[in-house]
Amino acid sequence: MKKRWLMYIIIGVIFGIFDFYYQEFIQELKSPIISRSILCYGIWLVPLLPIALYESKISLSRRNTSIASLLTWSISIISYYMFLAIDLMFIGRESRMEMHISNYLDPYFWSNWKSVFYGQVLGGIIEWILVAVVGGFIIGCLVNFIYTDLTKKITHFKERMS
Repeated sequence: MKKRWLMYIIIGVIFGIFDFYYQEFIQELKSPIISRSILCYGIWLVPLLPIALYESKISLSRRNTSIASLLTWSISIISYYMFLAIDLMFIGRESRMEMHISNYLDPYFWSNWKSVFYGQVLGGIIEWILVAVVGGFIIGCLVNFIYTDLTKKITHFKERMS
């Protein structure tokens, strides 16, 4: 595996964890829902656009750019929901302390965890992974198209001006 692909995976993991806290912060804002929606979903372009642009520049391949984009977003989704599980089990939320590992002796602890894991964690991954794959692929294609098309036009323009 080339180093840049490993970097896309690492960026995806880090972004998924960052987004976990970022989404909590955004939900606390007292702003109109349209502003919060733009902030909630727009942040997902922050790691993707530089990766898609870099991959377009390095490989000049629409396919590689799309795969890098969908990989980054998919890893971010998985990282986000796996961190949710880690947060509930080891860090603890005041509203969900029954999920903390310190309550493992409770007779309902493991059945609660099974429900949360299948419902929130795997359910969330399944719900959003399609968006990550399709959206990442489309944005990767678009960024690559814009980059390669603009590069060709600029090169052609410079040649004409010389």
